[in-house]
Amino acid sequence: MAWALEPHGLAVGFGDIGSVGIGGLTLGGGIGFLSRLSGMTIDNVMAAEIVTADGRVHTIDHEHEPDLFWAIRGGGGNFGVVTKFRYRLATVPQVYGGPLILPATPATISRLAQACAEADDALTVIPTVMPAPPMPFIPTEMQGQMVIMAMVCYGG
Repeated sequence: MAWALEPHGLAVGFGDIGSVGIGGLTLGGGIGFLSRLSGMTIDNVMAAEIVTADGRVHTIDHEHEPDLFWAIRGGGGNFGVVTKFRYRLATVPQVYGGPLILPATPATISRLAQACAEADDALTVIPTVMPAPPMPFIPTEMQGQMVIMAMVCYGG
């Protein structure tokens, strides 16, 4: 229900893959399109409710059971079953983004890395070097060629 935050200019930095649930994403770290702006998903967990193997329900945060709170943030589901999360919201007035496809040459990879390092923190680029897939928006002659396929998001 993160879409309900949009009219208020707020967002949660969830992941970049729609097939992962919020629990697995959060407990595994959570790299997403707002990572440079607001951190990984685990950086934005303020509190959680967890049921441990002994059946006890724990409400945890930085002040209440801080060791268990630290452990679930990136430690996976090995500490119990998390039944609730409370997240910090980020102010994101406008979002622009989409795919960027470039030839995967050493020079292009180097220039993209340099541009990302110099960019404002509101820009997150998630690049992958791969053979260009057979997609309708990729010219036929590029398909199968090595490309940088990057998902780009500017949240500023």
